[in-house]
Amino acid sequence: MKFPTKAGIEVDGLGHGLEVDATIKSADPRHEEYSSLEVNGVKATTLPVKVKNGDKLALHLCASDAYSTPRTVSLHYGSHNDEATLKTTSAPPPPHPPPR
Repeated sequence: MKFPTKAGIEVDGLGHGLEVDATIKSADPRHEEYSSLEVNGVKATTLPVKVKNGDKLALHLCASDAYSTPRTVSLHYGSHNDEATLKTTSAPPPPHPPPR
């Protein structure tokens, strides 16, 4: 399964009728400030959230306002773990000196 995709991912591979917790994890304790999880088109207001086969998940991640800054989060549900990293562009080069 490719992650992320524009349409998100569909939960599959769970037992029939089984619901599991889905959550976002990161080494950054502030990740909740810039990441969110959507289940079937509705933003999850608390995590973890219960999901089942057929549910559509979308991970939303906001870029940092600093140059060259990666933000990495993992989406976990059941035994599935998918990771997404968003890195801002490098700083522009310094301006050329004025002509003499």
